[in-house]
Amino acid sequence: MNTLFAWIKNIVALSGYTIAVTVFFLWFLFPADFFRQWAREYIQSLFPQYLVNIDEVALQFPGKLALTDISVHNSKNDTKLVAIDSATIWPDFSAMILTGQGVLQYRLNLYRGRVSGEIKPSGPGVYSLEAIARGIRVENADEVKRLIRRKVKGTAQGEVLCRITPAKHDISFRAGQLRIEHGEIGLQGLMFGYEKIPFTHIFCRIAGDMKGLSVKEGIIQSPLFMGDFSGELQLASVMEESRVEFTGRIQPRPPFFAHFPENLLEMVHQEVPPDGITCVVRGMLKEPGIKFGALGKVSRLLERDVIPGIRN
Repeated sequence: MNTLFAWIKNIVALSGYTIAVTVFFLWFLFPADFFRQWAREYIQSLFPQYLVNIDEVALQFPGKLALTDISVHNSKNDTKLVAIDSATIWPDFSAMILTGQGVLQYRLNLYRGRVSGEIKPSGPGVYSLEAIARGIRVENADEVKRLIRRKVKGTAQGEVLCRITPAKHDISFRAGQLRIEHGEIGLQGLMFGYEKIPFTHIFCRIAGDMKGLSVKEGIIQSPLFMGDFSGELQLASVMEESRVEFTGRIQPRPPFFAHFPENLLEMVHQEVPPDGITCVVRGMLKEPGIKFGALGKVSRLLERDVIPGIRN
């Protein structure tokens, strides 16, 4: 019996020594340059339409992988799509024990906010990714403003479930929702005398894949109007050439008509139906056109008689 205990003691000691040495070498001799290059090439092999650059890679105690200054680019024209200040990834050992599957937790810091969630297998060659975003400052997302060619402000939050199939180079989105609060959308020209649209909140549900996104149950609350919207975003290999097509309806509030002269206000009251004004946004993401059903004639008169005075 003493021999058995001694043998177990030696095995435990040897195992502990091996683990300690392995941790020591991983910690102090971690091949950061190799891992950075490998991660870049591996992600591009899974999703060729994107390039990922990582400035620094390091290990953090206990067992966390830390990445700093990450940027995602379009491989077609090297346009930067997303900039991430830092990312931390670590295994969820408790979930692994309970489910018997590999589960990774992650946290991204970007645009003064945070995205966190988990990645886990959901079938042969398929992975499930959960993402929860909080406190994203849209005005800090220079990449987004450059793609849509207009200024935007607001604080975004949302959740989405993704299904990732690396062999098919595909990511599908489901059960997603997005909310942006206390912001404004810049316009590329004056619209009814306004250079921007302020809003208290925008909400919508999203679903789709790498080819396009579907937006439903959209709601916008603004000091100028309240409205609803839905539509599609067809993604192109060059992101700014993606096409949007949204339809909606707005109920103007009194400030909406601040730049309307009396004669046009009378026309508005005659032409606007009780259930609001229909509107259509259609065209390339970088410069879509906007049409208002009941206000088409009024808009043209404003552009001819009123807007030049506001611009001057």
